[in-house]
Amino acid sequence: MKTMKKSYLLMLCFGVMQFGFAQQKETPLTNCGGMKVKINMDSTTSTATITMVGPSTKWISIGLGTSDMAVNKDVHTYGTTLLDQYFTSNGHVAPTTDATNNLTLVSNTVSGSTRTVVYTRPFTTGDAKDYAFVYTINSLNIVWG
Repeated sequence: MKTMKKSYLLMLCFGVMQFGFAQQKETPLTNCGGMKVKINMDSTTSTATITMVGPSTKWISIGLGTSDMAVNKDVHTYGTTLLDQYFTSNGHVAPTTDATNNLTLVSNTVSGSTRTVVYTRPFTTGDAKDYAFVYTINSLNIVWG
């Protein structure tokens, strides 16, 4: 990973989707530079479904719960395979792959020059380096590359 750019993924839609006893809420497909990200949270299964859309010829990556490349922050990357990773130092250093992959690939489709990767992850994994999703969240800082 050469660079990660800073972005804030505002989940204002989460608040709108929380009518009554809603069991799912989802962000819109949000632009993050040259890629897009969407997160769906299901409170019944305690599972987050994440969609990353980007160029089919390059890796795409997001870091969750951070506004910079801080040590031990959660990173999800798709290059030729889906990787559960974390930052090992501040700055422009490639993340390290977790010993346990808590990500489950749902689909990886390419249409023209665009790749869409959909995957799931439990809200909490027990790994201190993994971001812990909270269903009541209204915004989430992310970095992307």
